[in-house]
Amino acid sequence: MKALLLSLVLCSAWMTAPAETIIKDSFSRSESRKSSDPLESRPTETGGATWIATRNLVIAPDAAGQSGVAVSNAGAFSGKVALPAEGDLITIEAEVRAVPSAGGTNWVAIGLGDLPREGEFSWSKGLFLLVMNTGQFQCFANFQAGGAGPTIAIKNGNTLDFDATGMTKVKIEYDRRSHVLCLWVNEIAVVKGYPFKENQFLPDTSFAGFSGFKQTPMTQTVRNFSVTVK
Repeated sequence: MKALLLSLVLCSAWMTAPAETIIKDSFSRSESRKSSDPLESRPTETGGATWIATRNLVIAPDAAGQSGVAVSNAGAFSGKVALPAEGDLITIEAEVRAVPSAGGTNWVAIGLGDLPREGEFSWSKGLFLLVMNTGQFQCFANFQAGGAGPTIAIKNGNTLDFDATGMTKVKIEYDRRSHVLCLWVNEIAVVKGYPFKENQFLPDTSFAGFSGFKQTPMTQTVRNFSVTVK
């Protein structure tokens, strides 16, 4: 009888345990994904998601033995995947590098938001964490549909251990239940609990991904993208 009760308890616990979704893509090349192939409509390596991407976002040539994505022209770009409605804690991670196509400054970001729109590189009704080619990082919330603004500036600063010739690790953690945001840049916590609910705006969490603009064509801009929802 005790064994039966224990089995029922364990079964119940298993059935009510929250599902975990893990989406990963290192953008490695294969027979079905060659250098310069568009990312649009291609499946992620893990998690069964499908990329929704601007037409200029392509699989990049390997650099220093690493795979990644690049752009075929210097226009605005974005790559996004749909997220499940279930699960409270969303974690987005990637390695990014901004390389301006014609001098000046530019940035690459990871973010959360609503339905992707062609040519949009800010995050409509969402939030994004960007790293500039100068080493500065910034995080904004964009509470207008279409990414037209206005925006809420959440945090900015200088990236520690920044290497303009290498990648910067970025991470967003957002809790759908508590509406609290945490951020990391190069594995250093830069925001430890931003309360969105107190600021009268809640991000749309339908899609996650990365974006940017004015990037040097065929230069790796994003590596090792992942999203976990649990």
